[in-house]
Amino acid sequence: MSQEDEKHDQAAARFRHLLDLSSDWYWEQDAEYRFSAFSDGLAARGNTSPSAFVGMTRWAFLRLKGAGLSEAEIAAHEALVRAHQPFRELEYSLMTNDGLRHFSISGDPVFDKNGAFAGYRGIGRDVTARWLAQEALRERNAALEAANARLEKAHNQLLQSEKMASVGRLAAGVAHEINNPLGFATGNCDMLARDVTALMALLSAYRDADTLIAAQAPAVAATLSQQCVEADVAFLTDDIPELLNELKSGLDRVRVIVADLRTFAEAGTSAMEQVSLRALVTRALNLLPAQSLERADVQSRFAELPPLACRAGDVSRACVHLLTNALQAVAGGGKLTIETGQTDGEQWVAVEDTGPGIPADIQAYVFDPFFTTRPVGEGVGLGLTQAWGIAEQHGGRIDMDSVAGRGTRMTLFLPISQDA
Repeated sequence: MSQEDEKHDQAAARFRHLLDLSSDWYWEQDAEYRFSAFSDGLAARGNTSPSAFVGMTRWAFLRLKGAGLSEAEIAAHEALVRAHQPFRELEYSLMTNDGLRHFSISGDPVFDKNGAFAGYRGIGRDVTARWLAQEALRERNAALEAANARLEKAHNQLLQSEKMASVGRLAAGVAHEINNPLGFATGNCDMLARDVTALMALLSAYRDADTLIAAQAPAVAATLSQQCVEADVAFLTDDIPELLNELKSGLDRVRVIVADLRTFAEAGTSAMEQVSLRALVTRALNLLPAQSLERADVQSRFAELPPLACRAGDVSRACVHLLTNALQAVAGGGKLTIETGQTDGEQWVAVEDTGPGIPADIQAYVFDPFFTTRPVGEGVGLGLTQAWGIAEQHGGRIDMDSVAGRGTRMTLFLPISQDA
């Protein structure tokens, strides 16, 4: 052996010795992509004899071991290697005697002095510690995101609660201020209707006497006839009762709004009692129009629950509002599901419909007073506001899950423990 060859062998031995001491390992593949050599680091890291892999291609090894890679990922790696391209940081996992370990492999193609492909060589590294650190970081990030979501939800509920408290005070004041003039207007409307009815009867009597007046006092009859034409008495006879009916309907609508405002402002003033949540939901269903229920496929799943301490009338009314909204969403046909249950110190009733859902851009306003998507005259916009207020008075909440085109689920949560 020449002195030059001896130096080369010594350098190679030193290099291999350093590789064996390293936590990484060295590997080689031949021109057929089969493993041909490993440094001792592989045995130290994988607790496996490197000879078990000699003669095997990496993709065959990955498919045999599973390695946490999909077939598409393994096929992509095989295609890259067959194209004699370098690759970096191919990561996979294996179950070893030390448990599940994670590895990262990098390699470069090798060509002989004539440029012919001779195989691959590269290094492998155990990245379990890094993977575990990244997984722990992902878990902490997920926990932080969940905490942020809970905080944002609590913040929004607090804002809504403060808004509802202000609205409650406003509602009480408005209801009081409107109620007195409303009473005068309604009373005057009733008296006006009575007086108009008497005038219409008197006018009818005069018209019955037209022939007699014309025979006795033609000039007077002609004057009366002219005045009737100018005043369009025939039109007024039909129009005035209709105007009075519309006025009365408008006043009745205002009275309903005032009653809703007073109900909203007074929520939480009734006494607490022990009652079945199922009984309250059933009571609410019985208060709904039968024709509305018939248009929907109503299904119920009631859990067996202990009695709940609550203000029964208020909770039943909240259920009526939730059910009414859901029935309106499936007025043209659809499914309405009612469920009750108990989790984490709360009992809940969920009302889910398969209607059009609530667009994302208006979901933040659905509990606001007088907000409604129904046509003018068909909804006051206080139903969900009252339901929210009732939930809040009980220390509960209403969660909404709605996707446009798929339907809406409203869930009323009530704490099991209540102060009387």
